[in-house]
Amino acid sequence: MRERRLHSERSGQLHRTTGACIHQTSGGDCDDGDACTVDECDPSNGACLGHHPLDCDDSNDCTVDTCDSSSGCRHEFTCPQEVLDITLAFGSPLGKGSGTLSWRTNGEVSLSGFNVVVFNPQGVPTRINPVTIPCTECVTTLGAPYVYVLPKHKNGQDIFVQIVGTDGSILGTFGPAQKVESSDRSRTAKQQ
Repeated sequence: MRERRLHSERSGQLHRTTGACIHQTSGGDCDDGDACTVDECDPSNGACLGHHPLDCDDSNDCTVDTCDSSSGCRHEFTCPQEVLDITLAFGSPLGKGSGTLSWRTNGEVSLSGFNVVVFNPQGVPTRINPVTIPCTECVTTLGAPYVYVLPKHKNGQDIFVQIVGTDGSILGTFGPAQKVESSDRSRTAKQQ
């Protein structure tokens, strides 16, 4: 069923079913053409009541929130992209000698994924994962938790996580992973 609207010639109009004001994106006598304002109308008669600033706060300490009058809210990520809380718990579904590696990111802006690496005594990294571990948020500025099951590994020392950029470059190497008991690992995952 198609909904009917009152005062269709106005941008501060009323919705026939709900009685709420309806905002049209262009034209009319209430639309100020600014994507950074909320155009408000009176629900009883549809008259324009004015324009209030749009709240662009995304509650993310790593973004600077601004508003562009033509496109609306913008959130510029200002913190470095980091891998945090890297832990390794032995005991995984793969059996004896395997482990569960977990980490989280503080925010993802230009990622394609992650590599898990170990360093030899000369400091040369060897990638453990056969293909890049895909990111979850990638370009949204949000952080995310990750879990990767390591195949059998000698001692769990010197395991690091690398951030892989959208262009394939390594943006940073983080670690080493901290060993935790399997019960500590499941408690850590629940807290994230």
